[in-house]
Amino acid sequence: MCTIALSEEMNTAGLTEVMTRYEKISIILAIFALVISVIVPLVQWIYREKRKAVLKYYPTGHAFAYCNLSGSYIRIDGVFEALKRAISLKKVSISIVRKKDEKKLNLEWFKFYSPVSQSIMGFQASAEELAHPFRIDADHVACAFIEFTDPNDSAGKTIRPLYNSLLEECAKIKAVEPDFYKAEELFKSSESYRSLKDMIKKELFWEIGEYQVKVIAQYAGAEKCFTVKTSVSETQYTQFLTGIDEICLIPLKRSYGVQGNAQPVLLDLKEAK
Repeated sequence: MCTIALSEEMNTAGLTEVMTRYEKISIILAIFALVISVIVPLVQWIYREKRKAVLKYYPTGHAFAYCNLSGSYIRIDGVFEALKRAISLKKVSISIVRKKDEKKLNLEWFKFYSPVSQSIMGFQASAEELAHPFRIDADHVACAFIEFTDPNDSAGKTIRPLYNSLLEECAKIKAVEPDFYKAEELFKSSESYRSLKDMIKKELFWEIGEYQVKVIAQYAGAEKCFTVKTSVSETQYTQFLTGIDEICLIPLKRSYGVQGNAQPVLLDLKEAK
């Protein structure tokens, strides 16, 4: 009996030893599978990140600021660069913050301008087209001379009716005054002229002080923000006011065949730190 009992104990010990070995193998395999399930996605993510498209933006360092019948808006010339992979640029918008009171001007791309000017009848002119999505090949650059405006034309809807009323005023003045300079005095004293000038000045976003400019590019479900800064000096502010006078005089000058002189104000762009 003792012999049989001893034999049974040895068999039981052997079975326990065999089961323990299989359990160890199962545990090792489970750990290995767990490690693989973590490492493989991690390696794939790292690979995708290394191959992920990178968008860069390099403004020229200058911007053209406007305030006219369309209100306040801006044109910024620059270059976009696509690194690693091609990028389809879907949309570019801009947000400008006037630092002294945190007032914002939000604009969207409206026109592209060609960086190459052409001479037409002795005048320098550049081609322009409506802004639209475009593709930048991998490790290539694309010029982006972009005019940003209000897509809703909020200011223009208010200003243009006042401007149109000046056309009738010009016709009346020209009928009684052939001299342009005398006509200009009459024109500037009119209620229509003052109303238009006051309305454009009301829409003037550009005041003396510092501004933060954010250029926001959207592509392939991603969004990239590039920040620069600019400022308006006292001299530049005076240029804006002079430009408003010129805008208001356009209908009179056209009636008398006088060349208009409305110009944008050139602002310096600097890297935001």
